[in-house]
Amino acid sequence: MKSKKLFVIFISFILSCIAAYAIGQNVIRPLTHKDNMGENVITEDNIVEDAANRDIKTEYSFTDDFDNLLFEGKRDVDTSDIPWGSTIAKIEDEDEGTSIMMVQGTTLSAEYHVKGNESIQWSYGIHPWISELSDGMCLYVIVYSAGDNTEKFRKKYIVNPEDEYIFESISLSEYANQDITICFSTDNGGNGDSDGDWLVLKKPGIVSGMESNVP
Repeated sequence: MKSKKLFVIFISFILSCIAAYAIGQNVIRPLTHKDNMGENVITEDNIVEDAANRDIKTEYSFTDDFDNLLFEGKRDVDTSDIPWGSTIAKIEDEDEGTSIMMVQGTTLSAEYHVKGNESIQWSYGIHPWISELSDGMCLYVIVYSAGDNTEKFRKKYIVNPEDEYIFESISLSEYANQDITICFSTDNGGNGDSDGDWLVLKKPGIVSGMESNVP
């Protein structure tokens, strides 16, 4: 009789272990790993990691070709107002690398021939030096036909001074085999203060082999 009770206890223990393992694998483990999965979240770090596993190629860099860009509203200013001495400037940062700074009311553009599956990609935000003083601004990305300047695409981004840099991408696949003009343009976004807003475009460029946020 005693051995029978021991056998029942042993079987119960085994079944309890099996049940605990199943719960751990199917319930607890997915919950604890949820934050690490990063599903449907596109960040600059994700893109860099993904590029190592996919054939992603930089086709054009706005920073590398900065001197050949077309500008509107670009003018020299006193370095006491803007440290880089211009309303649009290529800037260097030890942490962020080479970027482009734009104040409100300026535009930069580049002509580009779309070959196929390419996307515009960049990150944007208010420069941290003046984020506490800024009331925000707006960024517009516009695509024109290079031949007749017909507007094909426009998207508006509200730039909040408290936000971290935000990664964005726009597909150019529907313009395959076409010559287009790509514009980054800014305004004050209807905010009252038009001073002290420095928009930073980090690593603006065109890449191939990457899916984008905006079709």
